Amino acid sequence: MTGRLRHPAHRDASEVTAGSGKGYAVIDFETTGLFAKSSHRVIGVAIVHVDETGRITGRWDTLINPGRDLGRQDIHRIRAADVMQAPTFEQIAPQLVKLISGRVLVAHNARFDTGFLLAELERLD
Repeated sequence: MTGRLRHPAHRDASEVTAGSGKGYAVIDFETTGLFAKSSHRVIGVAIVHVDETGRITGRWDTLINPGRDLGRQDIHRIRAADVMQAPTFEQIAPQLVKLISGRVLVAHNARFDTGFLLAELERLD
């Protein structure tokens, strides 16, 4: 891994490098609701890279403008003002794919997170 992936939301993606693609990508999504195949959308994503020894080698996160209302804000605590200037999923998708490529995906609720990841990627086609 070359350098750290951590950066504030909305920073130019060119400042983040994908690294070697070995190890794990721990992912977490914040969403507008529970159903990836419906109108619910991703509003935030975080990725932590972990190597084979368990050492954290990088972090990356961003808010995402879903182009719709945010759903129950009491659950995710993200406000409309927080995402108004955030990039869309389409804008962050290339960087996101680079950051998880070649890594084992890890998530607390993998079915939920990977379901939203796949649904958002399918919307791009």
